[in-house]
Amino acid sequence: MKVKFSLIAAAAAVMFASAAQADTVTGTLANPLAGQQNVTLTVTGVNGGNPIGEVAGGFNWTGTSGTGVVGNSIAGSGTFRSYCIELTQSVSFGGAANWNVSNLENAPIPTTAFSDLSQHGKADNLRRLFTVVYGINALDPNALTGDNAAAFQLAVWDIVYDSQEGDGSVTPFSLSAGDFVATGSATTLGIANGWLAAINSSISPLAGVYALTSNNGNGTFQDQVVFVPGGGPLVPLPTAALGGLALMSGLVGRRRMGL
Repeated sequence: MKVKFSLIAAAAAVMFASAAQADTVTGTLANPLAGQQNVTLTVTGVNGGNPIGEVAGGFNWTGTSGTGVVGNSIAGSGTFRSYCIELTQSVSFGGAANWNVSNLENAPIPTTAFSDLSQHGKADNLRRLFTVVYGINALDPNALTGDNAAAFQLAVWDIVYDSQEGDGSVTPFSLSAGDFVATGSATTLGIANGWLAAINSSISPLAGVYALTSNNGNGTFQDQVVFVPGGGPLVPLPTAALGGLALMSGLVGRRRMGL
């Protein structure tokens, strides 16, 4: 009977370990960004609300490793595209970065009152942006070039950093007003504003959109958003495994009492 107890405990430990192991991605950034353009941003909560110079475009990475089903889907193809969702940190051309694959609601790291994707419906609105571009306009976010790539990055930033737009109190999204304001190429701004204006609650959020968050827990690497066509849900969170572990521990305890 002691052997049976040990097997139950071991099974619980294995279940917990497998669920607690997050999908991860490591990649090296290629130079330049897709559609790279210089823009000026004024963002509430960033740089004291003073204008900052930024580069907008798609981040092209060479995947060096990926773990888990989704992590392997992202990095396993050899190259992948991402877009920045965190403005206070950076990544370097030719430099490696490593992340956990997370649900959008858990990003970015570090987060602020203005960039928390779990608030104001931001996570689903970001997924709806992918629906507008990929599902409605038939443009692959992973292959955008030129003005389209820069416009998509601006649209992503607007959804992440504008605390009110899109939640029903302030509509529609706009790059010219609110907590996130951008100036730059009129063509690029026009494309981004067109995509943003198409976002509404009747559009279904697109599945397969994930956040890449710094896997050392302190946000060293700039967080990104990625799209895996046909991507499914991430593995269960550790809290679910803890519940199962507690249940199995309880079964073990009751069985011992009957000895």
